[in-house]
Amino acid sequence: STLSSSSAASDVYKRQVLAFNMLHTVPDPERVLQRTVQLLKLGGLFISVTPCLGGKKSALVSLQILLVRALLKVGVIPVPIRQLKSANLDDLMDDEKLQVIETEKIFKGATSYFMVAKKVP
Repeated sequence: STLSSSSAASDVYKRQVLAFNMLHTVPDPERVLQRTVQLLKLGGLFISVTPCLGGKKSALVSLQILLVRALLKVGVIPVPIRQLKSANLDDLMDDEKLQVIETEKIFKGATSYFMVAKKVP
């Protein structure tokens, strides 16, 4: 029996879905959110932290972004890194059956956006 097929693990996945440092890297964040809504029980939580590289960032982070772009062009990094802003993530939540119940912006070289949303009917 795999972790994903065990009934206890399945119940945990339905009560909460975590997305840490990944929404800016997936090809289709809207699809990720649609799947999240399918997995969550009513009242279940979606908890995410996403670097907002389209917002305020240090010179070092700006240089890292340039390096990532170069590595993307030569095929070392397989997916583009989106430079999202917190408003982009808010907009993403507006299209889903998720109610945002808590947000916080944390700045450490770049802004990370912490968000907790609850599945609603």
